[in-house]
Amino acid sequence: MPSPRSASNSPPNDSKNFARESERVATRHHGDIKRVWDIKRQIIWLAAALIVGTFFLYPLGYDETGRFDPTYFAMLEMMLLIIIAVLFYVYSRKS
Repeated sequence: MPSPRSASNSPPNDSKNFARESERVATRHHGDIKRVWDIKRQIIWLAAALIVGTFFLYPLGYDETGRFDPTYFAMLEMMLLIIIAVLFYVYSRKS
């Protein structure tokens, strides 16, 4: 005689439920690994953004006479850091 299943149980061959259950189990067992990877990913993106941003902003630090203006370059870098900080805030919020 088959055992009665409640309405909340889904068929075992339902791939969506299997994927959700697998993700839940993986997150529970590997939550610490996931958090460490998120921190590493954020550091990598931050370093890449600073390097690429500086690469594109450095030529803008020169004035029309060809002299490098460190105060203008510092202002451009500060604007870059503000943009990066805002994007990190927007993308790190929990939905």
